[in-house]
Amino acid sequence: MRQLDDVHAIFGRCMSGGTIPNEKLLKNSSMDSGTKSSNDACLRFRSIAKRRPAFKSALTPRITRSGSTPMITGQSIEVDVLPIDASPGLANWLSEQDVSLAFSTYKLGKLMMVGVDRAGELSLSEGPFDRVTGVAFDGQSLYVATQNQLWRLIEVAGANRSADDFDRRYVPNTGQFTGDLGIRDVAVDGDGHPVFISSRFNCLSTLSESHNFRPLWRPRFINRLVGEDRCHLNGVAIVDGKPRFVTACSQTNYFHGWRKCRGDGGVVINMETDEIVVHSLSMPHSPRWYRQKLWLLNAGLGSFGFVDERTQLFEHVAFCPGFARGLAFTGDFAVIGLSQSRNDPTFEGLPLKDRLADANAIVRRGLIIVDLRTGKIVEWLWTNDPIEEIFEVVVLPGIKQASITGLLQGLDAGSIFPEPS
Repeated sequence: MRQLDDVHAIFGRCMSGGTIPNEKLLKNSSMDSGTKSSNDACLRFRSIAKRRPAFKSALTPRITRSGSTPMITGQSIEVDVLPIDASPGLANWLSEQDVSLAFSTYKLGKLMMVGVDRAGELSLSEGPFDRVTGVAFDGQSLYVATQNQLWRLIEVAGANRSADDFDRRYVPNTGQFTGDLGIRDVAVDGDGHPVFISSRFNCLSTLSESHNFRPLWRPRFINRLVGEDRCHLNGVAIVDGKPRFVTACSQTNYFHGWRKCRGDGGVVINMETDEIVVHSLSMPHSPRWYRQKLWLLNAGLGSFGFVDERTQLFEHVAFCPGFARGLAFTGDFAVIGLSQSRNDPTFEGLPLKDRLADANAIVRRGLIIVDLRTGKIVEWLWTNDPIEEIFEVVVLPGIKQASITGLLQGLDAGSIFPEPS
């Protein structure tokens, strides 16, 4: 490693079956008699917030569902609908996998937790952050990147399975001001140190005790450290505890040069050798090392797959009906984030648009769960307005239902936890 010296509507009608065949998320798909109506099959989440002065909203209570009527627990003054719909089997899938999920949406500024309560119903907790992007989980702490800071959220000991039924509670503990680095992927290395991609400075970085950040590596085609987002470096994969692979949208070495190469200029780079592993990708994102394979999202093409190291080619596994960004794994499944960002030139003119049209597919926003053995979508969670995009998704193993306190929330006595004496 070279060191530096300086998803909108409900899914058509909600499907009662277990899988959604690849490439067949059709606009006018006809459902047979086994299909339930959206009212019966879809779960509508609601969030609760107390009316307080700016930056003083309360921690969102849990949400459960009783029969066909959502049942909201915890104190509330005003109820606002969070436009999130889930497949009928998502709660069972989470329980079977013994996981919950966290995902970030930077334009709305939310980090959201989706889990299952004691009754086996879906539950949602959300915390506000300033343009939250990358998120990483090391088994104990959550690392959350915002527009100008990297935060560590810790699990509060002794707060498990309290009256509100959450088995984990995460609160902000430490944060460092990095400035607007354009932080994308965040990961934790084998020594427990956070590393992150700065797309603005075209490098892999970590925190510094004396400066805003410490650059660790940059592609060899970037001739100097400069805040010009020249190649849109965006993703990092950890292998054996060390950063090994990164994704970039181009090999350009000038200001915002990647924007002219979004269709087929993307690459995967081996950081140890500085060699291009795969090229001709369309806006690749979220490289992840899992089960001895390098997986990633060929986002501009709407494709999820892996890199064949022998042929140095990208092997397609599943079609993603939206701009794919954010990838995590559990067991035989991948969890993938989907976005639909309107009026954003970054997403215009990509091959994905033609591929969606060819498949007669609706652009989706939210999460899809893909069976690695078949390439089929088995569960899903759709987000509607105002949630246009998903930035990152992480799996929280062994956690059924987590709550989170965001940075833009006031910490009242019920959300502040002293160290035991």
